Amino acid sequence: MNSIALSFDLEFWHNSEFLKKELSAVAVSNFDDRVVQQTEKILDLLNRNNSYATFFVLGEVAEKYPNLVKTIFDAGHEIASHGYSHTALAELTSASFEAQIVKTNLIMKSITGLSPVGFRAPAFSLTEKTSWAIPILIKHGFKYDSSIFPSRISHYGHSSAPRESYYISEKNIYRPNPTSPLLEVPVAVSKQFGFRLPIAGGIYFRLFPYQFYKRLVRRHNAKHATLLYFHPHEFDTTVTTYVPSSPLTLKRNLLYINYSSATNKLASLLSDFKGVSIIEKYL
Repeated sequence: MNSIALSFDLEFWHNSEFLKKELSAVAVSNFDDRVVQQTEKILDLLNRNNSYATFFVLGEVAEKYPNLVKTIFDAGHEIASHGYSHTALAELTSASFEAQIVKTNLIMKSITGLSPVGFRAPAFSLTEKTSWAIPILIKHGFKYDSSIFPSRISHYGHSSAPRESYYISEKNIYRPNPTSPLLEVPVAVSKQFGFRLPIAGGIYFRLFPYQFYKRLVRRHNAKHATLLYFHPHEFDTTVTTYVPSSPLTLKRNLLYINYSSATNKLASLLSDFKGVSIIEKYL
């Protein structure tokens, strides 16, 4: 069975960039974050299919649910960093970013005994303007980053970024630099008729019919290493009742499309491909 790298951004459902300006802290506090329930469902699916994954864990989640992070780690999955507060890099300074990295690393190490070697910026927010993050990641022992989306989609991504993994530098983040110690691992984007079609997971996984999606992944995986990403809340239909229908009607419908079928599709994916962690697939 062909292997694919699986990753889960372990964050709260209300961390979505679509929702931050629409939901107050008071409104969010009235709802269950449901992180534990949904992550346990994912862990059960992975276990039943003998698959493993990388969990990019938000520092705030690890701080609130250390036993959950320990459970993930003890099950053989990789624990990586998703930053502390799910703040896009453009909204941080280099100093505040480094402080969040240090804080999150300490939390993770107190739970697992290890500092994470992988990082993913919230909202794939590593760009030319935020490339100052790269030497900070290197300074704190990170071996790889997965913060670049190699296709331009809405508020993130870059259409000329490499689709293969490559060693990245601060000077030119879209041009490989063999002397750099930091490996960039982009999520999967398939080239179809000259167009870069995201098959990375998330909304793209939920949007396409499964048999069509499986063909795209198999075609991509025959020539390239494949990395997919998901969020625990994508497998929880309860979350859709928390979000106001207006003024987010269109974005809300796109954000939560096909939540009802996502769990079954993930089960099918895990029966057709063996999931492995990023560190196993790429390092």
